[in-house]
Amino acid sequence: MAPDDTAVLLALAAPGSDNPVPSVVRVAPDGTEQVLPITGPAPTDGLSSSDVGFSADASRAALALAPRDSSQGFPQSTGALQLTLLDTTTGGQLASVAVPLTEPAAIVPGQPDPVRVDDVAIAPDGGVLVAVTVAGASQLLRYDAALAPVGAPVELPRLEEFGGFLGIGPDGTAYVTTTGSAVGLVRVPAGATAAETVATVIEGPGGVTGMVVGPTGDYAYLAGVTDTDLGVTVRAVDLATGETTPATQLCPEGITGQPVLDPTGTTLLVSGTCNEPTTLEAFVWTLTAA
Repeated sequence: MAPDDTAVLLALAAPGSDNPVPSVVRVAPDGTEQVLPITGPAPTDGLSSSDVGFSADASRAALALAPRDSSQGFPQSTGALQLTLLDTTTGGQLASVAVPLTEPAAIVPGQPDPVRVDDVAIAPDGGVLVAVTVAGASQLLRYDAALAPVGAPVELPRLEEFGGFLGIGPDGTAYVTTTGSAVGLVRVPAGATAAETVATVIEGPGGVTGMVVGPTGDYAYLAGVTDTDLGVTVRAVDLATGETTPATQLCPEGITGQPVLDPTGTTLLVSGTCNEPTTLEAFVWTLTAA
């Protein structure tokens, strides 16, 4: 969301034709829609295959993808990370780079991909941070605003698929959710060489579907945290103390999307779908932030 409340998203759109192309779509508060085709080389094999992170003012978008090659008749990981940085006010590409992480390898059904992008985010200084899992080992990669690497990769606790979400504090500290034996939160301060534990949100196996860090860096909000008694919940974590607020129940069963904070950090929006007795119902919850 831009500061003027314009919604910014990436999608396949067809401005003036029947042939949809990767585009930036901007929707003003009055409903006016602007479609900006992404210029330059195709940034991804498809927007649906990319993880996307926006800058705080939504003027930049970072796309991260683990490319595949099917030219040999079977899907193969190229062993690389493809990063693209976009200007969402024009649709222009600011930078694009392919980063080799491991050797190319066949993708085997039922087995983890050789390279998996867990999440991507843009830091306040314009740099890009990416959480990836390579051959089962998770790490945080850091790049500057020109997508040049910054420092060495930082080892993370092993991230489960669909469980590692990345948020950035105003001082550039990276926060990453972890799942598996417990739902937790770790951080990597700017320039640090190791991750440190912030909090254990719930003990025992559980899931999470998204996280956002408040604009002042005081709290992180985790959505879709599964709770044995309450079902699908939202939790807030005090980033200074590691204390976790009591769970706010959203629904007994269902799934939520990425939480969003308003620019002031006072209102949290969470969208999701609840499994009602006879149907699936979509909701948007408006919550007061901590």
